[in-house]
Amino acid sequence: MASMTHQLKSSYNTPRNVFFWQDLLGSKDALVKLFKSDHWFLGYSIKKKIQPNLELLREFEWSTWECHRHRGCSIALFVVHPKKFKMLMEMFRSIEWSEGDCVTAFQKSPNLPVRSLKTLQRSMEFLINEAGFASSYIATRPVPLQMNFERRLIPRHRILADQRGGVKRGGGKKPET
Repeated sequence: MASMTHQLKSSYNTPRNVFFWQDLLGSKDALVKLFKSDHWFLGYSIKKKIQPNLELLREFEWSTWECHRHRGCSIALFVVHPKKFKMLMEMFRSIEWSEGDCVTAFQKSPNLPVRSLKTLQRSMEFLINEAGFASSYIATRPVPLQMNFERRLIPRHRILADQRGGVKRGGGKKPET
């Protein structure tokens, strides 16, 4: 904490960053609330990091109002490389997510864009093809996408499948193995 405070004090961009964020978020209260939860954002270069990502969000038709309205998802997107974000959006479009579905998923699971594309794709394929979830259902409940694939998703699915299978075959009892 002390080193972060020192970094913020020594950064010549901090006052400009404060005004920029206050303008983006719409009020001083929103800035204070954000600062209390995550104070790291003041150290980012607005010119090198934040502005390009805001432009990228606007390219995908997110207004500045939406960016600060969905503070959790837009803040997480600031740390994602624009190329990765484009690939992420292409992946979500390939499973027929609308931009509204993406906004909903990013709102409910702000760190979703930070996960690797390969992991997200494997989890999505598993949830859709093996577990039988609709892609729109996953968009409104994206938390399983953040779970570890091998250690949580697959074992939980197997347990539930066994329980469901046991009820169907054994009339409420697990089948003999």
